[in-house]
Amino acid sequence: MGIKRDYDGLRIDPCFPADWEEAQVFREFHGPRYEITIRNPSRLSKGQPEIQVDGSHIRGSMDE
Repeated sequence: MGIKRDYDGLRIDPCFPADWEEAQVFREFHGPRYEITIRNPSRLSKGQPEIQVDGSHIRGSMDE
């Protein structure tokens, strides 16, 4: 799915079949349990993600 632990946190680099419109993952990391929803309305296998946390846009490592 492209969700990995990293020294600085979780690295999210989605990669899944293009015919999936949405995927949901539950991942524990340093105690808390995160609910991650990946939406893919353009039906891409890989692309530049837009990241939101609790409804707010955040910069990802690919934005740097």
